[in-house]
Amino acid sequence: LLDFEGGGWIEPSVQVKSADYMLAKDRILLLERIVLHTLSFDINIVHPYKALLDAMKQLHNRCIQNGLYDSTMPPGPDSKISTQEVFQFATGLVNDSYLTRLCLISKPEVIAKSCIIMALYAMNATPFMPGTDWFVMLKVNKEEFFPVFQMLEKRSKMYEGVIERKGTKSDGIV
Repeated sequence: LLDFEGGGWIEPSVQVKSADYMLAKDRILLLERIVLHTLSFDINIVHPYKALLDAMKQLHNRCIQNGLYDSTMPPGPDSKISTQEVFQFATGLVNDSYLTRLCLISKPEVIAKSCIIMALYAMNATPFMPGTDWFVMLKVNKEEFFPVFQMLEKRSKMYEGVIERKGTKSDGIV
Protein backbone atom coordinates (compact mmCIF):
# COMPACT_ATOMS: atom_id res chain seq x y z
CA LEU A 1 0.00 0.00 0.00
CA LEU A 2 1.19 3.51 -0.77
CA ASP A 3 0.82 6.47 1.54
CA PHE A 4 0.14 9.33 -0.90
CA GLU A 5 0.71 12.10 1.64
CA GLY A 6 4.04 10.90 2.93
CA GLY A 7 5.18 9.27 -0.30
CA GLY A 8 6.31 6.03 1.34
CA TRP A 9 5.17 2.49 1.82
CA ILE A 10 3.04 1.60 4.80
CA GLU A 11 2.29 -1.77 6.28
CA PRO A 12 -1.36 -2.80 6.02
CA SER A 13 -3.01 -3.17 9.41
CA VAL A 14 -5.27 -5.95 8.11
CA GLN A 15 -4.26 -9.18 6.35
CA VAL A 16 -5.11 -9.03 2.64
CA LYS A 17 -7.34 -12.11 2.52
CA SER A 18 -9.04 -11.61 5.89
CA ALA A 19 -12.75 -10.96 6.35
CA ASP A 20 -12.05 -7.44 7.65
CA TYR A 21 -10.06 -6.63 4.52
CA MET A 22 -12.76 -7.96 2.20
CA LEU A 23 -15.42 -5.98 4.08
CA ALA A 24 -13.37 -2.76 3.89
CA LYS A 25 -12.63 -3.34 0.18
CA ASP A 26 -16.32 -3.87 -0.63
CA ARG A 27 -17.25 -0.75 1.37
CA ILE A 28 -14.68 1.38 -0.50
CA LEU A 29 -15.89 0.11 -3.87
CA LEU A 30 -19.50 0.87 -2.92
CA LEU A 31 -18.61 4.40 -1.79
CA GLU A 32 -16.60 4.99 -4.99
CA ARG A 33 -19.66 4.00 -7.06
CA ILE A 34 -21.84 6.35 -5.02
CA VAL A 35 -19.42 9.23 -5.67
CA LEU A 36 -19.32 8.44 -9.40
CA HIS A 37 -23.10 8.28 -9.62
CA THR A 38 -23.39 11.53 -7.68
CA LEU A 39 -21.06 13.19 -10.19
CA SER A 40 -22.95 11.51 -13.07
CA PHE A 41 -19.61 9.97 -14.05
CA ASP A 42 -18.58 13.47 -15.15
CA ILE A 43 -15.01 13.66 -13.96
CA ASN A 44 -13.06 16.13 -16.02
CA ILE A 45 -9.69 17.23 -14.73
CA VAL A 46 -8.15 20.09 -16.66
CA HIS A 47 -4.43 19.43 -16.99
CA PRO A 48 -1.95 22.28 -16.50
CA TYR A 49 0.07 21.65 -19.69
CA LYS A 50 -1.83 24.15 -21.85
CA ALA A 51 -1.64 26.76 -19.09
CA LEU A 52 2.10 26.05 -18.82
CA LEU A 53 2.57 26.57 -22.54
CA ASP A 54 0.53 29.81 -22.47
CA ALA A 55 2.47 31.20 -19.49
CA MET A 56 5.79 30.31 -21.13
CA LYS A 57 4.70 32.09 -24.31
CA GLN A 58 3.91 35.18 -22.22
CA LEU A 59 7.30 34.96 -20.53
CA HIS A 60 9.02 34.46 -23.90
CA ASN A 61 7.23 37.52 -25.34
CA ARG A 62 8.21 39.60 -22.31
CA CYS A 63 11.82 38.58 -22.84
CA ILE A 64 11.63 39.80 -26.43
CA GLN A 65 9.86 43.04 -25.40
CA ASN A 66 12.66 43.75 -22.94
CA GLY A 67 15.39 43.44 -25.52
CA LEU A 68 16.34 39.84 -24.78
CA TYR A 69 15.89 38.78 -28.40
CA ASP A 70 17.35 35.33 -27.95
CA SER A 71 14.81 34.86 -25.12
CA THR A 72 17.42 34.28 -22.46
CA MET A 73 17.08 35.51 -18.92
CA PRO A 74 19.94 36.65 -16.76
CA PRO A 75 20.44 34.16 -13.91
CA GLY A 76 23.53 35.86 -12.59
CA PRO A 77 26.62 37.71 -13.70
CA ASP A 78 28.16 35.01 -15.91
CA SER A 79 25.51 33.01 -17.75
CA LYS A 80 22.02 33.09 -19.18
CA ILE A 81 19.08 30.71 -19.00
CA SER A 82 16.90 30.07 -22.04
CA THR A 83 13.13 29.98 -21.84
CA GLN A 84 13.40 26.44 -23.25
CA GLU A 85 15.42 25.35 -20.21
CA VAL A 86 12.86 26.94 -17.88
CA PHE A 87 10.06 25.23 -19.82
CA GLN A 88 11.73 21.82 -19.50
CA PHE A 89 12.29 22.25 -15.76
CA ALA A 90 8.72 23.51 -15.22
CA THR A 91 7.32 20.61 -17.27
CA GLY A 92 9.11 18.20 -14.94
CA LEU A 93 7.51 19.95 -11.98
CA VAL A 94 4.07 19.71 -13.62
CA ASN A 95 4.69 16.00 -14.13
CA ASP A 96 5.61 15.71 -10.45
CA SER A 97 2.35 17.46 -9.55
CA TYR A 98 0.45 14.38 -10.76
CA LEU A 99 1.90 12.46 -7.84
CA THR A 100 -0.10 14.77 -5.56
CA ARG A 101 -3.72 15.88 -5.38
CA LEU A 102 -2.89 19.34 -6.77
CA CYS A 103 -4.99 18.87 -9.91
CA LEU A 104 -8.01 18.44 -7.64
CA ILE A 105 -7.43 21.44 -5.36
CA SER A 106 -5.66 24.07 -7.51
CA LYS A 107 -6.47 25.69 -10.81
CA PRO A 108 -4.32 24.52 -13.73
CA GLU A 109 -3.09 28.09 -14.30
CA VAL A 110 -1.90 28.32 -10.69
CA ILE A 111 -0.10 24.97 -10.94
CA ALA A 112 1.56 25.93 -14.24
CA LYS A 113 2.70 29.39 -13.18
CA SER A 114 3.84 28.13 -9.79
CA CYS A 115 5.95 25.46 -11.50
CA ILE A 116 7.50 28.15 -13.72
CA ILE A 117 8.32 30.28 -10.68
CA MET A 118 9.80 27.30 -8.86
CA ALA A 119 11.92 26.52 -11.94
CA LEU A 120 13.10 30.13 -12.23
CA TYR A 121 14.10 30.33 -8.57
CA ALA A 122 15.73 26.90 -8.62
CA MET A 123 17.76 28.00 -11.66
CA ASN A 124 18.65 31.27 -9.88
CA ALA A 125 17.13 33.38 -12.66
CA THR A 126 16.77 37.04 -11.78
CA PRO A 127 13.79 39.05 -13.05
CA PHE A 128 14.78 41.08 -16.10
CA MET A 129 12.41 43.91 -15.21
CA PRO A 130 14.02 46.06 -12.48
CA GLY A 131 12.03 46.54 -9.28
CA THR A 132 9.77 43.53 -9.79
CA ASP A 133 9.74 39.81 -9.08
CA TRP A 134 8.56 36.69 -10.90
CA PHE A 135 5.24 36.71 -9.03
CA VAL A 136 4.39 40.15 -10.43
CA MET A 137 5.65 39.32 -13.90
CA LEU A 138 3.62 36.11 -14.12
CA LYS A 139 0.65 37.53 -12.17
CA VAL A 140 0.73 34.88 -9.44
CA ASN A 141 -0.77 35.35 -6.01
CA LYS A 142 1.73 34.18 -3.37
CA GLU A 143 -1.10 32.73 -1.27
CA GLU A 144 -2.07 30.48 -4.21
CA PHE A 145 1.57 29.61 -4.94
CA PHE A 146 2.55 28.47 -1.47
CA PRO A 147 0.30 25.34 -1.27
CA VAL A 148 1.57 24.21 -4.68
CA PHE A 149 5.16 24.74 -3.56
CA GLN A 150 4.58 22.87 -0.29
CA MET A 151 3.04 19.85 -2.00
CA LEU A 152 5.74 19.61 -4.64
CA GLU A 153 8.43 20.12 -2.03
CA LYS A 154 7.02 17.15 -0.12
CA ARG A 155 7.24 15.02 -3.24
CA SER A 156 10.89 15.52 -3.94
CA LYS A 157 14.00 16.36 -2.00
CA MET A 158 15.22 18.24 -5.09
CA TYR A 159 13.29 21.36 -4.05
CA GLU A 160 14.51 21.46 -0.44
CA GLY A 161 17.14 24.10 -1.11
CA VAL A 162 14.94 26.55 -3.02
CA ILE A 163 13.82 28.51 0.04
CA GLU A 164 17.21 28.25 1.74
CA ARG A 165 19.00 29.65 -1.33
CA LYS A 166 16.61 32.59 -1.40
CA GLY A 167 16.72 33.29 2.32
CA THR A 168 13.88 33.82 4.73
CA LYS A 169 10.21 34.28 3.94
CA SER A 170 10.66 38.04 3.84
CA ASP A 171 13.25 38.07 1.06
CA GLY A 172 12.76 34.68 -0.57
CA ILE A 173 10.15 33.23 -2.83
CA VAL A 174 7.50 32.99 -0.13
